[in-house]
Amino acid sequence: SSRGGGAVRRSLASALSAELAEYHRLVSILEAQLTSQIISTPSSATGGVRHQPQRLDKKVLTVRQLLVHLRPAIARLRALATIVDSLPAPTSDAGDLCSGGKLIMAIQHHAHHGDTRHSTLLH
Repeated sequence: SSRGGGAVRRSLASALSAELAEYHRLVSILEAQLTSQIISTPSSATGGVRHQPQRLDKKVLTVRQLLVHLRPAIARLRALATIVDSLPAPTSDAGDLCSGGKLIMAIQHHAHHGDTRHSTLLH
């Protein structure tokens, strides 16, 4: 098969790309929320050199809340990394990645014999 790969590899790559995009979206949302919470205003006591953080509103994103938001996404990324790492390595002869039936079988094997939390991610 070609370097671009078959339908199974493209499908797996698309799923991984979508998961990474969702993670980046979440991080962007949280970053925007954090940066909107604190504004810098010049301090009149120091001639405008020092900046003091001020809260814009009473709803503040805490470190604990940040971790609660990120934990599921990080767990999914770790699971996907484990699954990808468990796939058969490229053959040294052709330099071709595992594809088609072999790839499906490797993912199916991991779903049934790997961590049970991963099987829900794979289905």
